[in-house]
Amino acid sequence: MNTKKTRKLIPGKLKLIPAAAISAALFAILSFLGLLNFNPPNVNDSESTSTETEDQQSVEPVPEQAVVSTELLQGPAEPTDPAKQTEAVETTPPLEVLDLVDVLIDGDDYLFAVGQRELEFVREQKTVLEIVNAAKAITGDESGVKIRITRTFAATAQAERTLLTALSDAGLSEDAIDQRRTLVER
Repeated sequence: MNTKKTRKLIPGKLKLIPAAAISAALFAILSFLGLLNFNPPNVNDSESTSTETEDQQSVEPVPEQAVVSTELLQGPAEPTDPAKQTEAVETTPPLEVLDLVDVLIDGDDYLFAVGQRELEFVREQKTVLEIVNAAKAITGDESGVKIRITRTFAATAQAERTLLTALSDAGLSEDAIDQRRTLVER
């Protein structure tokens, strides 16, 4: 029952170190030679390739036969009538007048609704004094509300507080102010 232990000349842990070093060196050599391409596309890469292709397309001359054949397929061009051109131009619908002052607070800015077009408010930046004067001058809606205040996610509390203080100093009651609590996108 002689059991003889055989000794290993190189432990298993030491065998892994040269294998890892060889594979790292092989990986570095292949990547330097360009055989491994692990470059993810960049934002600048897509822009540069699109401008290069546009430049190449614009440089290529268009054959004259292609231009002539498309003209023949389309037929003779009709003279354009100026009256038809004015009808083709889309006119934007007029602004609907609001029956109350609508203010959107965005950051420290006050965006005043000058009118409404197709369910969307047309806004201009105004000062607190201009908003207060407009709220005092307007009759309001049927429930007595004269001003509606809405805030964006970026609205500051100081801007809202300043406007509310100026409105109360001007004599507007709390019932005349519709202060929305729901934040909206700009």
